[in-house]
Amino acid sequence: MNAYSTPNMRLSVKNQQKQHPLNRAKLRELVQALANEIRQRYMPCGSWGELSVTVTDDRGITEMNRRHLGRDGPTDVIAFGYLPIPGESAAIDGDIIVNLERAWQEAARRKCSPERELATYITHGLLHLTGEDDATPAQRRRMRRLEQTVISRVLKEKDRATSTFAIFRQGARRAGGG
Repeated sequence: MNAYSTPNMRLSVKNQQKQHPLNRAKLRELVQALANEIRQRYMPCGSWGELSVTVTDDRGITEMNRRHLGRDGPTDVIAFGYLPIPGESAAIDGDIIVNLERAWQEAARRKCSPERELATYITHGLLHLTGEDDATPAQRRRMRRLEQTVISRVLKEKDRATSTFAIFRQGARRAGGG
């Protein structure tokens, strides 16, 4: 267990893209920190169970979007929550698929680090798993506020993501255009 561990959470992190080499251990720490912050603040009686985070690209997420949601085109994040089995733990289980290609593009556009943008996508997925929705303008505003609160508490300052959670391997920033 590390400083960011969430009790009883079983976490799987997969990388299914090749454009931006990443440090899976650091990504795992980031996911744990974000999940822990959400659990402490927004799930006082709840807990995380089994979580899977898959990092992919436009092509990979477009296929997932089409196959599972019937939508064409890429998106930034997709989250699938699973209902608890009656009589077993009520812990939240789910899969989060994040589009790293989109994160790099948006980070350049927003002038922030790719780690911070990726943290936004992961947080967004985690919040969906807790039951938050963004179907209406009011829900989207609430979701953005929650995302920013969680991320600012975890990252502490604007550029901490690039040091504490140095997810991308050296040289990847220049090679990836970010």
